[in-house]
Amino acid sequence: ADAGHQAAAGALASLNLSGNGVAQDVEEGARWLRTSANAGNQEAQVDFANLVLEGAGEPDDRDRASIAGWFEATASSGDLVAAFNLGLCFAQGVGVRKDEEQAALWVRRAAEGVAEAQYAYARMLQDGRGVAADQKQARLWFERAANAGMVDAQVALAEMLLNGRGGASLPVAAAQLFKRAAAADHVGAMFAIGALYGSGQGLSLDPAAAQKWVAAAAERGHGPAP
Repeated sequence: ADAGHQAAAGALASLNLSGNGVAQDVEEGARWLRTSANAGNQEAQVDFANLVLEGAGEPDDRDRASIAGWFEATASSGDLVAAFNLGLCFAQGVGVRKDEEQAALWVRRAAEGVAEAQYAYARMLQDGRGVAADQKQARLWFERAANAGMVDAQVALAEMLLNGRGGASLPVAAAQLFKRAAAADHVGAMFAIGALYGSGQGLSLDPAAAQKWVAAAAERGHGPAP
């Protein structure tokens, strides 16, 4: 790796990032990934760009135009994960000027097959970031991500179903989604179930069950729970 061998630098990065054979060291792993990426290793370029998006690396790494460029080269060839990451670059201003419309364009492309992108695009539609606000479409994209097993999307969809945003109010369906998310230890969903048992909305009125779920949320640090 010291002699400039791309694959060796990439392998050393992997060892440092995973803690395999050495103490885990994300910054050291990022340093070796940067070396391999700068030498032209495409796999290292994507991995390093991902690390930068997650906040690793040096402060000036986020300003490097090559970060977005590495994603764009892969995204343009049809890689949906790279398209999602490129959308995040535009959303966060990593390696490019922040551009919410471009972010929405790439995230929408990735949403054809990436659950995280489906959820992110639904949020964009919900908030009107980079696209016109559309609660009905947001609900549909949350549903796709929820059906793919994404817990945050299940909770977001449940909130829309409960409040009748983007379509009819369906409290029973909302309660079932909250229960699915709670089974995956989503604390906000636990609190929501307690609230539904307490109000009898979507679930049979049950003060004891309400107290149990609110207490479970409180034990896990959920703020609104007493």
